[in-house]
Amino acid sequence: MTRPLVFEFDYATTRLRAVDAQRMLVSHKRKAQLLVQLKSSLTQKVLAPLPPHFAMGTEEIEPEQWLYDRLGEGQVLLLLDERQETLYGLVFLFSAAMESGGIVVQIGYLIGEDFWGQGLASEMLAGLVRQCAELKEIRQLAGGVEVGNVASARVLIKSGFSLDRSQTTLDTEYYTLRI
Repeated sequence: MTRPLVFEFDYATTRLRAVDAQRMLVSHKRKAQLLVQLKSSLTQKVLAPLPPHFAMGTEEIEPEQWLYDRLGEGQVLLLLDERQETLYGLVFLFSAAMESGGIVVQIGYLIGEDFWGQGLASEMLAGLVRQCAELKEIRQLAGGVEVGNVASARVLIKSGFSLDRSQTTLDTEYYTLRI
């Protein structure tokens, strides 16, 4: 069972700034700008490899409702440029207790189609791994990848994750990284 995280994730890399979505949505002007960018990022191609409940179907859905639905499930980080003007993508974080008393952070992410192939997912994940390593309670990161999504699997492997065959299903490969 997953539960909301209680950690404040906010980190920067060379090109990215990961910021908690809740904080960025407080300003009405900033919220409006982000929602316009989010709407253009949420293409069927971007959403296809994500869990089915992330899909928006064929009907037009408001990005604000979609984002609030994700916030109701866990923590959402906005991946922004260093000036925090351009939205590159989102990171989704969920936690579950491990038997050893530590926390497993389950991760998911999406990168806008216009930004694919630029190494942003690898950079985002490297920053997230560094920040999680600083938090003593977090013992493991885990992420599922749709079978056939070679690019996402490569990002996880490049970041030190290993395939967990015991969790892998016919549709989803499951990767973990001990911190």
